[in-house]
Amino acid sequence: MTRATCAKFCERKGDVVVGYEDGTLRLWSTSERRVLKSFRGHRSRVRCVAMSGDRRRVVSGSWDKSVRVWDVETRAQVGDALVGHTSSVGIVAMSREDGSEAVLAQLDNVRDLR
Repeated sequence: MTRATCAKFCERKGDVVVGYEDGTLRLWSTSERRVLKSFRGHRSRVRCVAMSGDRRRVVSGSWDKSVRVWDVETRAQVGDALVGHTSSVGIVAMSREDGSEAVLAQLDNVRDLR
């Protein structure tokens, strides 16, 4: 099994979203100790993850220099991947309860995704 590289706990539901070396993300139920959803799309290890307060969106940054937003219910990527960064994306955060805004950071800049 691939190793975990990052995680974010969702207090409201007691779930945790985990990024892995193989570029996947998994949403785990801490109470049931099982994977609820899996997300695939990154071509390199996931470096950071965040989840909206309403648990409907996940955002992830990777060593493949992309940021992806995921719909938790459908497990589908929302829109196109945000690519073209000059280095891996090291920080992502959701700034609103509904996940309508996210912020990402890499070594050379910070961007607001609306």
